[in-house]
Amino acid sequence: LTVAEIALLTQQEYAVRLGDLILRRTTLAITGTIDTGLTEAIASVAGRELGWDEARRRAEIEELIVDLENYHGVDRSTLDQRTMERTAPCL
Repeated sequence: LTVAEIALLTQQEYAVRLGDLILRRTTLAITGTIDTGLTEAIASVAGRELGWDEARRRAEIEELIVDLENYHGVDRSTLDQRTMERTAPCL
């Protein structure tokens, strides 16, 4: 997922919520590739495109995490673990 794709989704597909972007407009959640780092990065880009302030960006992230846990059984610790696994150095 690129910055340009996120911009396109907000401008052409009218995605205005982080959950809509991640859960409905990408395969990140369904393939199990969403993690804390990706969530933060996507929220930053979407926030710039949609004019979110920091409070709104944080609220969007929190709402997404609640939805992931309630509807998909993926909690914050799972997202954090995925981030750690993906950023761990190769030995």
